[in-house]
Amino acid sequence: MNCEDNQKKSPEIYTAHVEGRGATAMKIKWPKKSKQPDTIPPTITNCPWDITITTKTDPVQVSWEQPEISDNSGVFTSVASISSGSCFRYGTHQVQYTAHDEAGNEASCQFKVTIQKPDLSCTAQPPTDGSLACGMLSYPGSGMNKWQFCVPFCMKSTGFHRRAWSVFFCQSSQSGTSWFHLDEAWQMTKAHMPETCTDTEPPVVISCPQNIEIETKKGNLYWNDLPEFSWKEPVFEDNSRGPLTITKGGSNVNNGDKLAYGQYSVEYIATDLSGNQAKCSFEISVKSIACTMELPEHGAIVCGYPSMDGMDLMTIDCIVLCQSKYQFSRDPYPIYACSEEGLWWTFTSTFTPIGPNLPSLNHKCQEPDIHKKPKVVDQNFYFDGDCHDRAVQVMLIGHLEYFQRKTSAYQYCELNREFCRKWNGYRNVTVFCGST
Repeated sequence: MNCEDNQKKSPEIYTAHVEGRGATAMKIKWPKKSKQPDTIPPTITNCPWDITITTKTDPVQVSWEQPEISDNSGVFTSVASISSGSCFRYGTHQVQYTAHDEAGNEASCQFKVTIQKPDLSCTAQPPTDGSLACGMLSYPGSGMNKWQFCVPFCMKSTGFHRRAWSVFFCQSSQSGTSWFHLDEAWQMTKAHMPETCTDTEPPVVISCPQNIEIETKKGNLYWNDLPEFSWKEPVFEDNSRGPLTITKGGSNVNNGDKLAYGQYSVEYIATDLSGNQAKCSFEISVKSIACTMELPEHGAIVCGYPSMDGMDLMTIDCIVLCQSKYQFSRDPYPIYACSEEGLWWTFTSTFTPIGPNLPSLNHKCQEPDIHKKPKVVDQNFYFDGDCHDRAVQVMLIGHLEYFQRKTSAYQYCELNREFCRKWNGYRNVTVFCGST
């Protein structure tokens, strides 16, 4: 017999003289007959214990050993609600044996047959620095179907290295059990329970130097007299209390370096064991002392930074110009040089500059005095047009180059190149226009 042949389970009746279908022969004891009225019920021994079977098969055939029944009269009728060898589906089923003798005395015994699905046994360990909440999920109409599920959690300030789906379900197949999740299309996709939680909180900057800005008469690479800069190293902390890797970025500047005029960026990067980063950055500005100047009304001042052999001297050369219909209140010098000390120097006919003899660059462009004979000056000190006009400004920038070539220092170096650095012109030339 198989489960397909015996889907319907009907009670079977046995007597002391008959063997029931699908059952073993009854074990009968024949006691001596009594002349007294029979008030003693049959005796049932060796009643089977409750049977529990865990299986993936539904239905499943179940057999057990028949109980032993006897009666003092020697004649009885036995009824089994479900016979041994019947097929059982998932659930709990009550099996009862009942015996009646000829006097109407009755005895019975009962036991249960429980058929259950195997529990899903997907193994899972809580992720490192995290926890795991698990349970069994059933839904209406599912019968005995239950799903094991787990939800992984990470501690505060941590997270999963890869995306972790919120709920994992345990699925059984012929190859075993495995975790899966429902993707965006609500399809079951095999997944791996996350094993670790990684630190997602970056280090904290406890202290970081402020921007450093100084004006100094030192800082010219040409003279090799540079100021030294130092700062207190930044301090970082991390929630993991683990070691931090500190790297430097920005300009190639180290604590304690001597720096020339210019702008420098300093950056410290702290990286924890999980790759989280925090940055500390600040700027260092080394400036020469600024020279003061007043813009002439109806005039202009043109300034630029001279460069020799690719080296910026960080001094500023300026020229003063007036509009052509005005004249200077005093004779201008061709070139005014602002040194690192914040003082104006003037180039004359000799190689060595004379100065500082001007507290500030202050010239006036005024209307001609008709009672005075006009002075004869180089016409390159004058310009036509609007100073704010771009074409006029290009012309004024050319005036700066013109006067540079007129200085004796420039001419000397043109004749003695082996002793002088090569002139590379001006950079960052700016035209400052006075009011009109």
